[in-house]
Formats: sequence, C-alpha cells, structure tokens
Amino acid sequence: AGDSEATRTYDCVCKLTGVFLDPISYWEQLRGSLSIESTLELPQRLADVRILTLCIDGSVETLQSVEPPDPTLGMGRLEPMMPEMIASIHASDLLLSCSVDSRSVLWALIFSFLGPLRQHLCFEQVSQLLFVVLALAAKMPTSISNELVGSGFGDAPLLEEELLDSDKLDQALTILGSCMESGRSSAVPTVVPETNSFSLDSLDDDFLTIGTTEVAQPPESKFSSTDPRRTRQELFERAFPAVLARLEDSFHVFRSVVYLCPLEILTSAEHADAVLGRLSSFCGPASNPATRTDAQALSAQVILRCCAIEAQKANGTSMRQASTFMVRASQQLGQAQIDDGIKTKHPSYMVTVSGLSLWRQLFLHPCFDPRTILFPPKELGQSRPLQWLASLLADQELYKRFYNALEDAETAISGQT
Repeated sequence: AGDSEATRTYDCVCKLTGVFLDPISYWEQLRGSLSIESTLELPQRLADVRILTLCIDGSVETLQSVEPPDPTLGMGRLEPMMPEMIASIHASDLLLSCSVDSRSVLWALIFSFLGPLRQHLCFEQVSQLLFVVLALAAKMPTSISNELVGSGFGDAPLLEEELLDSDKLDQALTILGSCMESGRSSAVPTVVPETNSFSLDSLDDDFLTIGTTEVAQPPESKFSSTDPRRTRQELFERAFPAVLARLEDSFHVFRSVVYLCPLEILTSAEHADAVLGRLSSFCGPASNPATRTDAQALSAQVILRCCAIEAQKANGTSMRQASTFMVRASQQLGQAQIDDGIKTKHPSYMVTVSGLSLWRQLFLHPCFDPRTILFPPKELGQSRPLQWLASLLADQELYKRFYNALEDAETAISGQT
C-alpha cells in the first residue's frame, strides 16, 4: 500500500483491462460491489468500485481516441452496461450512509463517465445521477447518543450549509444541467457559458438582498432571479419527481434536495403536498430526536425562503403558492412540536429547546412577519405554533405557581423563611 510505483502499475493494469476487455465482462465481475447483498466488507467493496472506475477510464479513453471522431458510435462498447451500472449506483446502499472513503470512491466513479458521455445520457439516467450526486453531497444527520440538559441543542444556526464536496457537486450539476439544454435530455454543449455559472457559496445570499433586483418583474412573473438555485430550474423541475420517489427514509438526502431545489418547484401545486408530507414525517415522533431537530431546522429554512420571496411584494401564482406553502409548513412544524411536547408522556428536551430557538430566530428575522404564522387563514384552523408556544408558557407558569405554593407551605410548617 505504501509503494507508489506498485500502485501506479496496478492502476495502469486496471485501465488497460478497460481498454482491451469488453466492458460487459468486467462489469459482470464487479457489479456485486454496489449491491447491498454483497458479502464483502466495506473496504473490499470500495476497492472493487475503484477497479471498476479505472476500467471505465480505460474504456472511455479508448472511445475518445477514435480518429476522426465518429458521432454514430455513441457509447461504443459501454452501451450495453452503462444503463444497468447507473441504475445500480442509484440503488446502492453505499449512498445512504457515505463514509469519507466511500464518498471519494463514488465521486471518482461518477466523473469517470459523466463528462465524456453526457451527450448520450437519457432523461431517466440524468434523473438517477441527480439523486446520486445529491446523496454524495448530503451531510449526515446529527448523531446524539445522550440527550442532556447542558448540551446546547438549541444553538444550531438557522441557515447552516447542509452540503459536502460543494465543488464536485457544482461540477456535476453543471454537466447534468447541460443535459437538459437540448430539450431532449441529451447534452450538446461542451462548454457551459460563464453567464450561467453557479456558486454554492451564494445559496443564502437571497436572504440578504431582498428587494434589490435591478430588473422589474411583470405581474405574473416567477420568483426573483436573485436566487442562484434558479440556474438549475429545468434540471430539478424535470427530475424532481424521480428524485423524490427514491428518497425513502433518507433524511440527509432529502435535506440536500430541499436545500438545492428552487423554491418555485418545492412550493408548486404538483410537489407541495409530497414535500410537506416528507417534512411532516421527519419532524414527527416516529423519527429519533436528532432527526426531528434537524427536520425542524429544515422546515424553518424553507419558511424563511418563502418569507424572502413574499417580502418582494410581487403578485402571481408562484408567489401565492409560496405564501400558502409557508403557512402550511409552519402549521405542520407547530403540530409536530405539539405531538412531541404535549401529547407525549416524555417530551424530548433537545427537540423542545431547539424548536424554541428556531421560532426565536424566525421571529427576529427582518423579513419575517409573525402575524402570518400566528394568525393563519381560517380555513387552516387555529395556529399550531401559537398553540404550542402558549402551552409551553402555561406549563412554565403552572410550574412557578406550584413551586411558590410548595415554598409557602414549607415556610408555614417550619416557621423559617
């Protein structure tokens, strides 16, 4: 393992295997490394995936070496195995609990073919690869073994970035986004114009630049272009249903999807119910306290994004959908907190304190109007956040009254103050 020359020689042999061997042959030998049914240990599985990556490198370089270029070749000998391999990566258990090593190996596997073969990818494969790259960039949920009072659970920042390997994710999204530009789910451009550049570092800038857009929007316009997520609008709009269907119980991947997806898609009539349903399930008592805490923070992030859009005072269907989504999300968040704090015998300290901290941050944010949440439309019923906050105040006040009563009784009995 420490001999660099031996490692380079081994890598060269693997690449030459990809050059001379039919891809379907080495795929049949190595496909099991991506399956949950593999009997190999994780390091052995990752080693096989790395060999697969080197073999694909060899096959791709061979395909690209054809002179003069022949567009009719397509994926060449990779054609029979590529759809199955992408589907196997998409379904792999390695995505759902990525270690540092597995994340590095899978990124290398994706980039071994994504760029060179992007013009030959169909829409289904683009959707599957979108889920894969979002899963690889997703930060794992908080792991808390002991729920102690002095652990500071309520100090989580409201707008914390939820991504890993943002540079690789940016590169992958650029390639996948170019696959949508031709209108038939295949990419023609080889260079993405700089005017469409996208920086993951600026995802929260839209909260700081409310109302500063230079171009006036027409009455029925979509959301403001200040949100850099909109540069991926078409990619997420077309692939979102397929990505959402694969999420299952993976909160960290769902958080990555919500964090990157344009708000217009999240709040649309087609997807709002599904997104809110996922948020409700992760905030509910069926999840562990750490997941419920992170899901509450995600709900608050989405509410604040809706507030930022609503603060622009624009009209249109999309704006109304964002406003409705914000109220519904706050109602769900409040209901989840009621279920944990009122309807359960042993409420979670971590969830309760974190929830109080989130509402405090929301109420103090300059673009948030508490009246929208505390006094929702009549058709949505009474305000769940107000009910939860009032119940906490009532419980605290009752505790104080009991404490004072006990203190007075002890004084009366003992005669000591």
